[in-house]
Amino acid sequence: MHLDIFQSVVNLYIWLMIMTIIYINLLAFFYDRQKWLATHWQTISNKLMRSVVRRLGVGYSFTIASYIYWIYHKYKDIGFRRAVLLNQISAQNYQLLMNEPPAKSNIYSRVWRTKNMLEKYIYYENPLIIEQIRNIASQLDKEVASVESRAKTPILSPLHMCSDMLAAIACSMVQPYSTSVISIYNEDYFGLNENNFFKKNKNTSLQQVNPEKASTKLARTLKKTQKRQENIVIFADALPQITESIVGYSMPTKLVKLFGREGRLYSGIDRLTTMVDAEVIFFYLYWENNTVKLRTFPAVSKQELTTKTSEYIETALKERPTDWFMWHATNLFYLNTEK
Repeated sequence: MHLDIFQSVVNLYIWLMIMTIIYINLLAFFYDRQKWLATHWQTISNKLMRSVVRRLGVGYSFTIASYIYWIYHKYKDIGFRRAVLLNQISAQNYQLLMNEPPAKSNIYSRVWRTKNMLEKYIYYENPLIIEQIRNIASQLDKEVASVESRAKTPILSPLHMCSDMLAAIACSMVQPYSTSVISIYNEDYFGLNENNFFKKNKNTSLQQVNPEKASTKLARTLKKTQKRQENIVIFADALPQITESIVGYSMPTKLVKLFGREGRLYSGIDRLTTMVDAEVIFFYLYWENNTVKLRTFPAVSKQELTTKTSEYIETALKERPTDWFMWHATNLFYLNTEK
C-alpha cells in the first residue's frame, strides 16, 4: 500500500515536471526575439528535462512523454498541417512498396515520435536506454572482430531505422571507441545535446566527415580505419532526393533494383570499400517491446556490394517497415539522376 502511494507521488512529480518543460519551451518560443530570455528559459528547461528523463521508464511513461513532446515539436518546428501532409505522403509510399496500406495511417508521426523521444533519452542519459545501446555495441563488436579475422577492414553501415543518432552512438561504443560518420553535414553539425553527451562519455568519440568538403580529412580517416584506430560509418540507404535538397547538387549514384523497380543509391560506399579493401556490416535498429534491438546482416565483400546493398535494404523494409523514417520522401529511391 505504502509502495503504491510512493509510486503515485513519483509519477505525479514526473508529469508535473514534463508539463513545466512544455510550458517553459513555449515561453522560450514566444519570446525568442529576446535572446537573453530565450537562453535563460532554455537552460532551465534542459535541467528539468535531464532530471525527468533520467527517471522515466520505457513503458507507459515513454509513450506518454513521446506524445507530449511530439505535440510540442509539431507546433514549434513542423506545423500541424505539414505533419498531416507528411503522414499522407508516407502512407502512399508505404502502400506503393509494401503493396498494402500501413496498419495506421499516421506512419510518419509514429516513427518520428519514437525517434525523437529515444534521442532525448540518450542525450539526457536515461540508464535503461544507455544500457540497451551498450548491449548493441557489444554485439557489433563481435561482427567487427569477425571481419577483422578475415584480414579485412570493417565498414559499419546502419540503415535509417529507429534512430540514425542512436545507431551512430552505438558505433562509437565499438572498439576502438572512435568513429567517423561519412555525411553531407559538416563536422560542426552536431548540436548542443550531442556534444554534451560525448563530453560526458569521454571514452567514446564521434565526428562527421563531409567527403565533398574535407577530402584531406577523409584520407586521414581512411588511413586510421585501415590501422583499426577508428571506425567508419556510412548510411547506405540515404535518399538522393533528400540529400540533393539539402546540399543543392547531385552526387554520384549507382543503378540498383529495389522492389522490382530500377532506382538509385549513392555509390560512395562502393568507393570506400574498394579504397580500404573492406567488408561492409549492414545493420539496423528497431524499437520493440520497450527495447532498442539490433538486426545485423552477413558482412558483404566489394564484389557483392551492389546486389547485397539493395537486397538488405529491401529485406529490412519488409521486416520492419514502421521503423524506417524516410517514408515521407516523395520519390523514395527512384529519383533517377544520371550522375
